[in-house]
Amino acid sequence: MEKCILFLEAVGKKINTLSLYAVGILLSLMVAIIMLQVGMRYIVGNALQWPEELTMFFMAWLAFIGGGVATYKSQHISMDIVLILFRKNAAVSRMLHLAGSTTLLVFAVFLLIQGISLVSESGRIVSDAMRIPMSYPRLAMPIGGGIMAWHCITNILRILFLQLDTTAS
Repeated sequence: MEKCILFLEAVGKKINTLSLYAVGILLSLMVAIIMLQVGMRYIVGNALQWPEELTMFFMAWLAFIGGGVATYKSQHISMDIVLILFRKNAAVSRMLHLAGSTTLLVFAVFLLIQGISLVSESGRIVSDAMRIPMSYPRLAMPIGGGIMAWHCITNILRILFLQLDTTAS
């Protein structure tokens, strides 16, 4: 089981690295597009149609991929006070970490399943300004959910099968 967990962690690390690059690229593109739009509006006096829509799509991708990065780094919102209260008790601390990861996994699987459904239903719908299929921007939901689920499963297996010191967090 340890080899399986190490494999999942290695793949998860590569997924996280790619996610970080994607987030950086998306954020840079958003800044450049918004600067272009501001320049067109205030310098040229004629706003473009597509920048607002494209940055909105990029923001969705940024949020869902960023959710995967937060899952990898265990930085999602949690009730830290509860973890602090029980940090001396290893068994309770372990169960709390397991409960948190399991809850997040349920949410990630929900995103994955509902995202696949949303993408499949929106194949013929096109965006207003850019006229691209809405399945492309909506694909962020199942991909982000899948990334989050991968990291949650890895974390759950790590908690269940490896001896971890959960009292440090």
